[in-house]
Amino acid sequence: MSVRSIRILRLLTPLSAISSSVSTAIAILSNEWLHTIEYMPNSLYQKFTITDQKEFHEKITVSGLWQLCHNDPPQTLMRCLVIDYFSKEEYSPDPNDSTMAIPYAAKRAAIFLMISCVILLIGQLLCFLGHVCTRRRVFTFAAGIAF
Repeated sequence: MSVRSIRILRLLTPLSAISSSVSTAIAILSNEWLHTIEYMPNSLYQKFTITDQKEFHEKITVSGLWQLCHNDPPQTLMRCLVIDYFSKEEYSPDPNDSTMAIPYAAKRAAIFLMISCVILLIGQLLCFLGHVCTRRRVFTFAAGIAF
């Protein structure tokens, strides 16, 4: 490798490590991962009549890793609740309302996200140690495995 390509790699490696940590932080801290709209039938709606009733109510759900917000049709005001990761109650599916399936799925996926964050942090630490320590190749190799 030429000296120029080594310098470019030395510059791009920490930049890619920083960009991966920023994107992971945004993914963990943002609370709007999932936007869903369910159309629920309106029992007050009558066909072929002129009323201000809609045929379907919209149930809107916005969810992230930490919080779940939803409305109760026909209201449009959003109600938010914090996802409890250490609750004792069991999940029982409701065929008419899928809102409570979202915290269940978030609880199951959170452990994998946290493990990946730890592995990324280890990789970033090894990457930066590879730039300041004397045994650079070993640290850079280990950082590449972690990434």
